[in-house]
Amino acid sequence: MGLLSKLGLTTVKEKNATIDKLEKAYDEDMAPRVRLDEHHMIGTEEKIPFQPIHRKEVRDLVTFSDILRTVNRAIEGSMFKKGYETIEKIKEPDEKQKQLIEKIFKDCNDNDQTMIKCLRLFENDLQTYDDGFLLCAKDYKWNGNIIAEAHVKEFVRIEPLFIKIIADDSGRPAFNNNGEKLTFCPVHRAMLLKDKDWCDCGKMTFPAYFKGENHNGTFNYYTKSEVLHVSKYFPSLTYGFPPPVVVWHKVRSLMYQDKYIHDYYAKQRQPKKMAFFNTPDSKGLKKMIGETLAMFKKNPHSTPIIGVNAQGKNKFVETVDFMNNLDEMQFSEVRDEMRRSIAALYKVMPMYTGDVKSSGGLNNESKQIVVTNEAVEDGQIIYNNEVFPWILEQLNITDYEVILNPNSTENELDKLKTQYQLITNAKLMQEMGFDITFKDDNTFKASPVDKPVEPRESSYFPQNTNMSAPEDVFKSDDERNLALTALIKRMFDESTTGLDTKPKLEDAQMNDFIKTLYKSLFDKKYEGVTKDNSGKINDILLKGLLDEDKIDTIKNKMMSLGAKDSQADMIFRTESSSLQNTMRDWSFNKIDPEGKHKYKWIGPTDNRTTKHCKKIMSRTNDGVSLDEMKKIIKQEADPKIYTEDRPFIPHLQCRHRISRKV
Repeated sequence: MGLLSKLGLTTVKEKNATIDKLEKAYDEDMAPRVRLDEHHMIGTEEKIPFQPIHRKEVRDLVTFSDILRTVNRAIEGSMFKKGYETIEKIKEPDEKQKQLIEKIFKDCNDNDQTMIKCLRLFENDLQTYDDGFLLCAKDYKWNGNIIAEAHVKEFVRIEPLFIKIIADDSGRPAFNNNGEKLTFCPVHRAMLLKDKDWCDCGKMTFPAYFKGENHNGTFNYYTKSEVLHVSKYFPSLTYGFPPPVVVWHKVRSLMYQDKYIHDYYAKQRQPKKMAFFNTPDSKGLKKMIGETLAMFKKNPHSTPIIGVNAQGKNKFVETVDFMNNLDEMQFSEVRDEMRRSIAALYKVMPMYTGDVKSSGGLNNESKQIVVTNEAVEDGQIIYNNEVFPWILEQLNITDYEVILNPNSTENELDKLKTQYQLITNAKLMQEMGFDITFKDDNTFKASPVDKPVEPRESSYFPQNTNMSAPEDVFKSDDERNLALTALIKRMFDESTTGLDTKPKLEDAQMNDFIKTLYKSLFDKKYEGVTKDNSGKINDILLKGLLDEDKIDTIKNKMMSLGAKDSQADMIFRTESSSLQNTMRDWSFNKIDPEGKHKYKWIGPTDNRTTKHCKKIMSRTNDGVSLDEMKKIIKQEADPKIYTEDRPFIPHLQCRHRISRKV
């Protein structure tokens, strides 16, 4: 017996009525959604972001904050720096689809923007509001009351301040708090319908996901195939949460510090201090103050003189300070800490915000690049997995996919390191008696043989030396040249940081330069160390720089070959500085052959900074050409140390370096 019969329902009408009730009861008994938090639930239909700080104020903060602008530019520039790539998804793709991609990405809207320029604005919205909106404007072709075709007219970024998400309090899109489905007619976009699949005009409707404000105060509704919404840092079912709000007080404090510095040196401020003279003539005080103010207007840095009647005091003249100097307030230290903290929220390291105090010697620039690249990669994933697939879906592109080329500063270096390790492992296995065969995929096959195989002369294993070298010492000139190549590419990539376009570096361009570096590094003998061990010390230095080993690790290896502790420290700091600055100079000349850019001498400023580097930093502070830089270094360097063949060593153990002025 069925359930309805058990309930005593016999007629069809009774059964149908009961089925309707059961279905309604089932809907009502479904596990309901939980409401959103207070930051997203303002409004019965369209959701208004309710946050501690109004979004207009957030926008203004980002607009006028140098640190936020710097951080945003670092991420945005690196994300789109190397452009995009179109990849085939099937073996025989439709060439017309690729042509359509190229056409839209070259000119995506009536403003003649490229898709990348349009997405740069979209990315700026993500950095500012944590919300990005992209409109796909379509021209609909109707077949009666049903849409037959939709032709994409343009893609354009929408200002987040003028578009709202439509959802109920649980975040369910296209519904209101009464459970009614909200729709609109593409012909009558200003009218919001409730629980209607067809407009009064007879045409089909779309779910209303977004409400956009027009310039005249009217509104239009859009569906999810017309507007893309993305959040990056703090996504939710509706809006994101603007990162600048998290660091609001720090950013505002920096701006107030800027204003304080301005007022500190401007005329409209209180005097630094005043001098009080002990005098019985207090009646002339008013006149004296007037004269003092007149003097102060002419020279705001003068010390005003005030006469007071202070009988019984021993002091004839007394000065009172009214302002602490910047050092007493630890102004720079506090400022630097806040800048680093703000940038860290975005995973942007200090070198991208102009902090160069930790530079010099074996610095951590490469590690900073790696960390910042993580932020760039996280951002690119959003475009590769959400933005580009949505764009291609609107264009009906099925045979291709589009991705942003990675900002792989470290990828090339990793490949060279992997290749170097591969060669080393292959040679060791060959010496152990294996027959080595290299494959097309840059791997090798090791096959055991009955008797040891004599190392054969090849591009991988040249017969260069039979010295018994300790670990970390190169076994051939090819390995040394490979390490020098990796370092040159690293310096070249670091030298292009902040540039909109990156020049391509060909291996052939480096051949002569590598020979020069090789001669400079290995044609020397250190005092108290044999010529053979001097070469090994330079090997250790080169590999330590390549692998970014700690200074103590490199020094200990040098000391095992006969160098003293102080000598190892001097060798490392002096030779690493010379080698890396020479590479930077070569890279800057390749990037800037016409000499349009300016350069500075930068590094730490502390009690260890020599007078030579202080003068060089002062003279190059506003930026000079590379040729002028070399002249200044020569003029200010220690004459006992400086040589023409090592133009970037003003003194021993130098910690400073060349940097492009930005």
